[in-house]
Amino acid sequence: MKISFYRKSIIGFLFAILASCATARYDEPTVILKIDDSTYQIRYVGWNDSSVKLKKYVTVKAAEITLREKYTYFELFNEKSRSTMTQNFGSIDMYEAHAKMYKQKPANLPGIYNAVEVMKNLGTQISEKDLDKKIVPMKEIEDKEEKKKTEPL
Repeated sequence: MKISFYRKSIIGFLFAILASCATARYDEPTVILKIDDSTYQIRYVGWNDSSVKLKKYVTVKAAEITLREKYTYFELFNEKSRSTMTQNFGSIDMYEAHAKMYKQKPANLPGIYNAVEVMKNLGTQISEKDLDKKIVPMKEIEDKEEKKKTEPL
């Protein structure tokens, strides 16, 4: 019996999921791919995870990368969310987006995030069980914000 390419792809995808954790962990994104100097693709996959949780992970990870790369603002685009029901394991959920980073806030462009604000507001909602390691410690974010307050305009 010949197995189609589509079925092989699905089987490979399911084995990759089975090899990873049953639920998405913040510190273990499925994909972080550098597209160019200011753009990354970020994807999280997990079993029985809400798209809200996975989007939060993508957004906070984008903020961390933005700060690590010495940018201040970012936008998410090409956002995709998918949930696939399985017979025995519940749903396999995926959320991905591209993050474009900016040093200055672009004028007239909706949906721009301030990376420091995302870390202060959304980053604190990630629980300890989802977070073993962070790229940018909170102290570093606070120091960056204090430096901005003291810099002359």
